[in-house]
Amino acid sequence: MQTENKHRLLLLGKVILAIITFFVVKLLCLIVIGLIPSNAISTPLLFVVFGGLDILNGLIILALFVKVIDREKTITSNWFSPRVRDFFTGGFLGSICVILGFLIIINVHWNLVVIESLRLNYLLGSFFMALCGTFLEELVFRGYVLRKLLEKFSTVMSLSLSSLMFCLLHFFNADVTILSITNIFLAGMLLGVLFLKTKNIWLVVGLHLFWNYVQSILGFNVSGIGLPSILNLNFESMNLFNGGNFGLEGSYICSIILLLAICFYYKKPRRDVGKKYDLKK
Repeated sequence: MQTENKHRLLLLGKVILAIITFFVVKLLCLIVIGLIPSNAISTPLLFVVFGGLDILNGLIILALFVKVIDREKTITSNWFSPRVRDFFTGGFLGSICVILGFLIIINVHWNLVVIESLRLNYLLGSFFMALCGTFLEELVFRGYVLRKLLEKFSTVMSLSLSSLMFCLLHFFNADVTILSITNIFLAGMLLGVLFLKTKNIWLVVGLHLFWNYVQSILGFNVSGIGLPSILNLNFESMNLFNGGNFGLEGSYICSIILLLAICFYYKKPRRDVGKKYDLKK
């Protein structure tokens, strides 16, 4: 028992080290971007730079921990193999969840929705940045952290720990609240459940990407961050119904949607591919 607990602590320490590495490399990327003069590069191109550095961050962490520390022979497995259908299925699910929340929130205040002028280069640039950012987060928190925790912890414990680490990533975002952090935790649980159901990262990348991007184009802040949008939501007051300045994830409408989605997919049969994980443990 003591040996098993020791192995669990060592594994947990390795996972925490991976998260710290993620933050350090992310900070270095921000420092590099901060060195670029504000008038030397356009905002859409800056989005591309952000996205490119995020991809670099993800590859560094994956190579360092999978190839160097864990000494795995290969990182090309079913967990990471490209699945276009899964990606767009996840994108559809993420879009539907956000649009549903949007329609509920603005149902009584349609007059507060203003159409912005379309800036295609900004929208494309922010899409690329969102794609790279969500891929990075899923690579780290589901592709590595959750996958490693499952080696020594129960499925429920692994899902809970990885989701807790995921929500701590957003703890210092602007306008964060207890409800918004709770919703980020629930989002981590949903993404984790879907990752284990499909045995692949691409459905959760698609869901995470379109969840964030559709939020932004509908006028919500994304976890407290403002991005280019098609609509502008001029709420009379910022509250827990509309999410406030944090965005949709700061609302209890989001909580209900996430809880329903978790319950639905928790009970949904998993794919019989590779190792099976009992979600009831």
